[in-house]
Amino acid sequence: MKKVNAISLVACGLLLSSSVAFGANTIDSAFKDGKVSGALSAYGFSQDNKGGTPDAAFTSGAISLAFETAAINGFSAKAGFIGVHEFSEKNDNDASALESKSLMTEAYGKYANDSVAVIVGRQAIDLEWMGDFHEAAVVAISAVPDTT
Repeated sequence: MKKVNAISLVACGLLLSSSVAFGANTIDSAFKDGKVSGALSAYGFSQDNKGGTPDAAFTSGAISLAFETAAINGFSAKAGFIGVHEFSEKNDNDASALESKSLMTEAYGKYANDSVAVIVGRQAIDLEWMGDFHEAAVVAISAVPDTT
């Protein structure tokens, strides 16, 4: 297991285990009031190489599923996964761009209040200079009006 993935899992484990100290009812309600999200998608690719090399084509589908606990005293956790299946390909290795058939997209712990939000672990980041999924610690401070 990669070191950064282990850090993400440890962060989520610590968050959930520390939540137990707040009482069984609160951790129970955090899971009962949590939110499940998901998506189904399909992708098709076709390339006409007009001679020389063989044409390429494939179709695939993906399903993503995530669960986020409700907040307990500002703390919450989220875990999300995506799985991809190749349905067809014109030639062998046309779908080689599908490097992995499954991926843990999110595994993080979060603390948020009116002034600050701290997210630690694997998360989707969409900033002006960085995107995709990263193992990171992100702090968003919104104490000053109209800024983050």
